[in-house]
Amino acid sequence: MEQFLNNINTYLAQSPLLAYAAAFLGGLSTSFEPCIYTMIPITVAFIASKAGGSKLRGLILSIFYVLGISTTYSSLGAFAALSGKLFGQWTQSPWVYLLLGNIFILLGLSMLGVFNFSFPAIFGKIRPNTQGKGFFTIYILGIVSGLVAGPCTAAVLAALLTYVAAR
Repeated sequence: MEQFLNNINTYLAQSPLLAYAAAFLGGLSTSFEPCIYTMIPITVAFIASKAGGSKLRGLILSIFYVLGISTTYSSLGAFAALSGKLFGQWTQSPWVYLLLGNIFILLGLSMLGVFNFSFPAIFGKIRPNTQGKGFFTIYILGIVSGLVAGPCTAAVLAALLTYVAAR
């Protein structure tokens, strides 16, 4: 298995076109995940409501949505590349594991109904803006969708971020 992985790394290092094709196929494979399917009706409905029946406007709004997702993943990639050493050092400390473990325990207890964990009331008062062109709004929706889809795309995203960080 190790020889197989070394061969793949060698091929990807020698051929950038093959690396792009592998990244594209990895991204395409993540679009078949169940949690991505749940985002499709929301995204289509939002874009269709802002497009107002115009195909060109729908295309432009879709481009802004994709730019939002691209911004999220590009930011994550840059952050991973710049802070990889820092997080490597942090994960050597048992205090980090203790802190994260306690956070997970508290969130789990909240899910079991031991106590209530709720968002501040200000988030309940936010209403979508029904006026305007919607370009900025759809861009923000793309950014948020990239964050929501992050756990679904974690395997492929981690491999791509590791590849980018190594290069």
